[in-house]
Amino acid sequence: MSGQPDPCLLCGGGGARRGRDGKGQGAARRGSKGRGGAGKGRAGQDRIRQGLGCRETLLSNVQPDACGLKRVDKANKGNAQICNTKKNKKMKKVVLLRHGESLWNKENRFTGWTDVDLSEKGVQEAREAGQLLKEQGFKFDVVYTSYLKRAIKTMNNVLEEMDQLWIPVEKSWRLNEKHYGMLQGLNKAETAEKYGDEQVKIWRRSYDIAPNPQEATSADSTWNDPKYKGIERSLLPLTESLKDTVARAVPYWQEVIVPSLKSCDEILVAAHGNSLRAIIKYLKNISDGDIISLNLPTAIPYLFTFDDELNLVKDEFLGDAEKIKALMEAVANQGKAK
Repeated sequence: MSGQPDPCLLCGGGGARRGRDGKGQGAARRGSKGRGGAGKGRAGQDRIRQGLGCRETLLSNVQPDACGLKRVDKANKGNAQICNTKKNKKMKKVVLLRHGESLWNKENRFTGWTDVDLSEKGVQEAREAGQLLKEQGFKFDVVYTSYLKRAIKTMNNVLEEMDQLWIPVEKSWRLNEKHYGMLQGLNKAETAEKYGDEQVKIWRRSYDIAPNPQEATSADSTWNDPKYKGIERSLLPLTESLKDTVARAVPYWQEVIVPSLKSCDEILVAAHGNSLRAIIKYLKNISDGDIISLNLPTAIPYLFTFDDELNLVKDEFLGDAEKIKALMEAVANQGKAK
């Protein structure tokens, strides 16, 4: 990147630094019970230094050294902290939320990093998720989301229903969907007819096999998208496996979200099926083989509860169990030939 300081490290606050003397990142690993996540130790810290964080969303009225846990507005010091600076003795809650149905979800197309909008159904799904979260008494301290409009608009509709549009939001490309390379834009069922159901399942859900890459010089290439201007091309994918997505999403969880969870009580992460699967794999220590069977339905809140030491206590989908089961099966069947 440029010679500017990497605000990613600022966003992690002292948490990233404490991790090196056994308090910060170690607590994140203990709390998650994950042992195989990318970004451990020096390698993970190096990835973080290469473009994670607040540089992507830092506002001009926020002091750089106040990012994350100690956000302070220059014009109103002391009144813009995200969370309490004192350690709260209560359960911590993180809601992971896949975006509502997008236009390409509706058309059963591979989407990836293509920035498509929500469908009317997707907007309604997001509103219903917000209503459910409000009914259950959630009061989020901060939201993390991706650079893609379907996740951002889902977040906005959720917060609208909760009357919480005012809360701080951090955006990062590291929470983007898995990049599907040359598959982006193709119909999943038609692709399955051409290559077979099993091959499409491998492209969609396997851990370490990526589709053929997108042409770097194409008009819709990630490298030509103004959203990612200023980010080193070596960091921007032209295709990804879930393993690649883990390598960017899990360090973001460890170095940005976990430090804020230490002082925040409730956090919302509005993102995508595969970036969330990457985080869930780490949190639940799901094997490379078993992760293929995890399917996340659109706009169904997935609650993770941690104790005060950030140990994972339980995880549960919120809503009607039978409806959620049917929705998960529908997601699994999207890649099958008609």
